[in-house]
Amino acid sequence: MKTFIALIIIGLGMSTQGYSQSMMAENRIPQQVLGGVVGGAVGGLAGGLTGRMLAGDNSEGFNDIASVVVGVLAGFSIGNGAGVYYMGNTSDAQGRLWATMLGSTVGLVVGVGVGANMGEALLPVVATSVTIGSMVGYNLTRRSVVAYFQPATPSNTQTASIRTPMTVPEASVALIRIRI
Repeated sequence: MKTFIALIIIGLGMSTQGYSQSMMAENRIPQQVLGGVVGGAVGGLAGGLTGRMLAGDNSEGFNDIASVVVGVLAGFSIGNGAGVYYMGNTSDAQGRLWATMLGSTVGLVVGVGVGANMGEALLPVVATSVTIGSMVGYNLTRRSVVAYFQPATPSNTQTASIRTPMTVPEASVALIRIRI
């Protein structure tokens, strides 16, 4: 399990895009963890209640516990992915929802597979793997959202394009074409 977590952290560090600021310095990772835990708790509660409602009244007792457990796990996975996506999107960076949910689902499958024989430790293992999976899915598809402008060229025949990042929107920016 420690090797798996180390590989995930190394994979996040070896992203193909270079970032000028550290993700930890911008509080992206703690915000995503917080969003995933809160969203997962809300989703798990809703999923467990839905599973209990769908199971109905059963006089035999523990026959309906499977529907509650499946509901909690599915609700936690969906809520966790939504929380990571919501807290990760900022004004300067956005990720893909489908990748976040896919990472959450893969984390659920891996967590259940790893923690299946652990008894009571199943839920913390699943919660950790779902959170890591949704964060990996989100951060691998996270892209910067900046505006670019094309500067004026010295003649009509020659065009050059320089991509310069600037904040969006910027009221004082104007595009001017100068002809000589």
